[in-house]
Amino acid sequence: MRRPRRPRRPHSMKAALDARRAEQFRRAFEGEIASLRGLYRKASSDMMQVLADAAATPLTRARSISHLRQYNTILANLGDEAAAWMQLNLPESYKAGVAFSDGSIGDLRRAGINVRRRQRDVFTQVHREAVAAIVQEMQRTTDFALAQIGRRSKGVFRRVGIEEVAKGIAEGKTRVEVTRGIKERLLAEGKPVFKDRLGREWDLDRYSEMVARTTSREAATQGTMNRLREHGLQLAQVSAHGAADFCVYYENVVVCIEGEHPVYPPISAINGGPPFHPNCVHVLTPFVENLATDEEKAAGKIEPELLDKSPAQLQRQFRKDFPERARAEGKRVRQEAALISGRAKRRAQ
Repeated sequence: MRRPRRPRRPHSMKAALDARRAEQFRRAFEGEIASLRGLYRKASSDMMQVLADAAATPLTRARSISHLRQYNTILANLGDEAAAWMQLNLPESYKAGVAFSDGSIGDLRRAGINVRRRQRDVFTQVHREAVAAIVQEMQRTTDFALAQIGRRSKGVFRRVGIEEVAKGIAEGKTRVEVTRGIKERLLAEGKPVFKDRLGREWDLDRYSEMVARTTSREAATQGTMNRLREHGLQLAQVSAHGAADFCVYYENVVVCIEGEHPVYPPISAINGGPPFHPNCVHVLTPFVENLATDEEKAAGKIEPELLDKSPAQLQRQFRKDFPERARAEGKRVRQEAALISGRAKRRAQ
């Protein structure tokens, strides 16, 4: 397989404007994403405090019920606050994608391309339904995580106390040793962490940040695509930022977002378009063949063997094609994960 082309520098005015708009979108929503992470971090801290309080006193049935009620109240309040965040911010992300397209469409009009909106009433409903679906999907994702934590917490207060006391009696441990065992298990087993379907363990605040950033990008992409479709634009191009992962195979690639095209593949063939993974920064911009040079048209074509491959398959291919870049990125990710893990441990102490 031929090695992917190196991304071209954004030398044209259009590319420079698109890059600036993408950066403005990223900056505009970083603060809101940070605020959501703050909500989850505060709730996690409060839940850890409940565990610490439970560990500091004998776990009678009444106290176990009281601590569990406090723990679940924090979870429920967090769910309500997160839902409010979604209702306020995901529609804004979608609108940002629409505005992003409007800026690019304005550039096309100034270049002499006749671009008109079609079926305005129909697309008003399309936009409304798209936003509702995005909010519902993020709600489902976060509810699943919180429900998993809630299920695990139900028996932890009472069960841990009984098991550790029985273990202490069997092993002849002192009361101080039993109490220490109860505290350690409560803080470990009751810790508000979430395991995804791949078995990876996430702190709540990290997980919420990843979901929020990814979903905000998805909302913006949907807004972009629906606005382009509304104006009868069939093709879109993936932005280029010099990716340090498998996204490099998709940079500058042109895809068809409506109907079929004789040259360019449907967006479904590249995993549905950006974001391609959590924290992905790529966006879509309109691509008009009549304005593109032969070089730009050629650069927009993707190698056929890269189509319909999963992110995991492409990442393995990336490690094979770019071993040095893959090792450097892997080292950066591990260092970042270690830093985040260290912060989480210090907060838990």
